[in-house]
Parts: sequence; C-alpha cells; structure tokens
Amino acid sequence: SLHRPYPGGCVRADPGAQPTPRSWGDLIETALGPGTSPTARRQAAEQALAFAQANGWSDTRLGFSYFALGRLSLGRSTAEAVTAFEQASVIFEAAAPGSIQSAQIDMQLAAFALSAGEWPRALALSRGAQPAARAALEDKDPARAELAYVDRGLASGYDDANPHERGELVRL
Repeated sequence: SLHRPYPGGCVRADPGAQPTPRSWGDLIETALGPGTSPTARRQAAEQALAFAQANGWSDTRLGFSYFALGRLSLGRSTAEAVTAFEQASVIFEAAAPGSIQSAQIDMQLAAFALSAGEWPRALALSRGAQPAARAALEDKDPARAELAYVDRGLASGYDDANPHERGELVRL
C-alpha cells in the first residue's frame, strides 16, 4: 500500500480528481518496492510518470511519480534526479505547502546543493524543511522520523556568517 511509507502524512490527490487506477499504484509499488531489479524499478517509475502525464494529472500523483523517478535516478544521472525532484517539489509545494513530502524532496535537493558547494541553497532548503521535520518528531511518526533526523543533522549549528562551520553540514 502507498500509505505505508507515509502513514498519517499522506498527501491526497485533489478531491475533485479522477480516481487513481490500480495500474498506476502497481507501477509505483514496483518502482519503490523490494524484490525487483534496478532496471525494472526504473522502468516502472518512467511508466508511472508517463501514465500520470497521459492522464493529465497535475496533482500529487504526478508529484509522486517525479519523486519515484528522482529516487531511481540518483545513482544513474544526477541531472535527471535533480530535474525530477525539482518538478516534484513544485507540485507538492503547490498542493500542500510545508508538507512532509515537500520537506523530503527539499532535503534531496539540499544534498545535491551541498555536494555542488552551494552552501546557501543547501541551508535554505534544509531550513525550509525544518517545520515539517519538527512536526514529524512531535508526532512520533516513525515513517517521518528519518527526515527529521537528517534535517536536524544538516541544519543544526550552522552559522551562515561562519564558513568554517560548513563542516557541520557534512557530518550527517
């Protein structure tokens, strides 16, 4: 079930949207679930994105399709991963500003910014994710605790005016 990764924090599709076909859910579960080869997982993510686009979706289902493709592009193509995460970010932020899904995507983008030496962007993205991460910690939701832990490690103690503290960002 797609609710397992985000129990209590699932961003729903637009209430007026057409029902989500099981075939799209199957593609997403294949893409992000265990027991499938990396090639088949990536193909499933590409098919889920194509399915969402072909159905004219512009809601969180399209955002989640981009998220899945971004995750599966991480080791293959940085440019594809960043593009997919940026697309997902726009969609989730429009659908549910400040949601845990937006925060997770922002943390992915912050990691890319950090690795590119874009300290101010990494810091801005991680700070923007903090409210959702704090809420996840307060809710004691284990599915969201990982984001909160990473967020706390990335953003804690960093002083924008002191470039020598940039090492704190790397100590995840």
